Amino acid sequence: MSFDDLMPEELWIDILQDLPKETLQNVALSHRNLRRISRPFLFVTFVFHPYAVPYIPQNMDRMRWPEADEPLLLSKEAQDRELERLNFWSSAEIAPLVRTCRLIPVPGGAWGAENEPDVATALLAAFFERLPRFNSIQYFHAYMVRFKQTGLANLCLLPALSRLEIILGTIVEPIDCHSLHLGHITSFQLRHARHSILPLDSWMRLLRPTKLVEMYLGFGSRLFAAIKHNDIPPFPHVRKLTLQALRVGDRIRPLVVSSVLPILSKFMGVEVFVMKGNWTDSEHESSRFSDSLPILKEYDGPQEMLSILFSRPTLSHITTDWIY
Repeated sequence: MSFDDLMPEELWIDILQDLPKETLQNVALSHRNLRRISRPFLFVTFVFHPYAVPYIPQNMDRMRWPEADEPLLLSKEAQDRELERLNFWSSAEIAPLVRTCRLIPVPGGAWGAENEPDVATALLAAFFERLPRFNSIQYFHAYMVRFKQTGLANLCLLPALSRLEIILGTIVEPIDCHSLHLGHITSFQLRHARHSILPLDSWMRLLRPTKLVEMYLGFGSRLFAAIKHNDIPPFPHVRKLTLQALRVGDRIRPLVVSSVLPILSKFMGVEVFVMKGNWTDSEHESSRFSDSLPILKEYDGPQEMLSILFSRPTLSHITTDWIY
């Protein structure tokens, strides 16, 4: 019996596409036809390390102090290795296979980095220049990444990108957003800790309110309090909204619930609302926000919000046992 008679190729694809990468590598060595079928799945996820930073917390929900995100130049050996990886992954044969891309710096001490900020981001610039080659990316995650006009413009060119996560990202130069649109994004996450460089309005202008169905905003207490009414446009089609109170450094002061209530008016179509982190009650007038989230069905968060949300006739599922 030939390989083709053993099982239709469509079934092999269904089986192989969910296997771990290590298992796929072993499968690919077992038969030339399996190697051909499994090869595209070996390159689904590309993780790139553009530079080093002084410190990366083990708990990503605990934000570091501002000085911990200054880019550091990788050692010559590490930089050459990453450039070689970028050349391979951005090749015409491999780049179209990538579905998930993660930009994540590495701890500086582990890679022998030296502090040369003027040249530390050269690898990042090379990556963003080649980003349009990855035309099948659906999910893009950037952690501690510095964005410029070219990077944002090429990010907007990705035709299949639907899920975007920006964690501690900064925009380090003035951006012309008029011609830029993340037109296919349905899920967006932005987590940030530093008030002075929060590019909230820039990211909001890039999104299409008619496309987005899931929003995740995680900030420290000062950032939530500093959000202006016009910083966030209405997103009527968002169905799931998550707000997270982040810890900055060693500070454990809880975030006051009332500081985020004005944000809710921008998401009138939300059916699932989640609040993460450490929150505390405050003296607020519940009646001022009685029309917030009018079609809410599920709530997961602190009990301090129940006085505002409990009257929703559509609310059918409540979870208030969130542990920080």
